[in-house]
Amino acid sequence: FDAMAFTWRELEIRRNRSCPVCGDAPTQTDLIDYHHFCGLTPEDGASGATIPGVIGTDIHPFMDRKPSPFLIDVREPFEWDADNLEELGAVLIPRGDLEGRIPEIPRDRPVLVYCQTGARSLAAARLLKDAGVHQVHNLVGGLTALRVLP
Repeated sequence: FDAMAFTWRELEIRRNRSCPVCGDAPTQTDLIDYHHFCGLTPEDGASGATIPGVIGTDIHPFMDRKPSPFLIDVREPFEWDADNLEELGAVLIPRGDLEGRIPEIPRDRPVLVYCQTGARSLAAARLLKDAGVHQVHNLVGGLTALRVLP
């Protein structure tokens, strides 16, 4: 589609006869495990640490706990600049920097880790749990799920 000229051009593409989905003898006939594909479930040999989740509708009651939870945003700085939970006291520690900054994480209060969709934060929460941070939680669905709430 050419938006400037408001015209369409159609191309014919030959079907790949060996395609695992639509070829002559498809081998991919079932839906994939989307959660596993996105890293939301541990792979064989990966940390099996169980991480409690906090859903968006429970964020404010969770934040009202005593002692107050420590929020960690594991996204990149450009994502933090676009949207964050700084008003709730969140701290930016990008996922790539987290391992080296574990000593900064308090051990005497709950920790809530979040990212954009919940996948990076779940991996980060497992890393923290394996490092001895026992009260670690993941924001299920991340900021995306939180921002669609009424």
